[in-house]
Amino acid sequence: WKLYVENLLLFVSFSVVVGVPGGLLTLWLTQSASAEDVSAALISLLAYMVILLVVSPLAGAATTRAVAGRYLNEAVSFGGAWSYALQLLLPLLGAMLLAGLLIFGGMILLVIPGLYLLLRFTFISQAVVVERLGGSRALKRSGALMKGNYGRLIALYMISIVLSYAIEFLMAMLPIENVYVRQILAAIAQA
Repeated sequence: WKLYVENLLLFVSFSVVVGVPGGLLTLWLTQSASAEDVSAALISLLAYMVILLVVSPLAGAATTRAVAGRYLNEAVSFGGAWSYALQLLLPLLGAMLLAGLLIFGGMILLVIPGLYLLLRFTFISQAVVVERLGGSRALKRSGALMKGNYGRLIALYMISIVLSYAIEFLMAMLPIENVYVRQILAAIAQA
């Protein structure tokens, strides 16, 4: 807890750097796209996919590097964490792709195996960033880290969902008419 409080600004900055531009871009693209404008809808979808599949995992990796570095009393800067994360982008995306395919397969078979695999592979990013593992080794390590912790993780997911809805509810109550200002405030609040 002390680690997060002392480094709150650094840790939140990773989410804000991705969340604010990503949210604004998505908002702008969805508002500018109409039902008849297929090209704008495709651009919107592509931008969203890049944010979801590349930028967000990269921000998560940078955050993981900063947390691990600060925990080990290493001097980790904002730029240094991003640089480190960029070096691991391909192994990270490879492990995530492999996990995604397995989760998708589990969802097709039955929903329960897919949900189990989703939980089991929660710590892939940390395995890649902290332990520099890739591919199936990162998946195995994530599974080992999850052993005995499924209930805790489900509880944390539930708490984060409730907090997310609470933030959305509070943001909707603010007397802010400009959707772009509202999006910026929502991204900062959810960081």
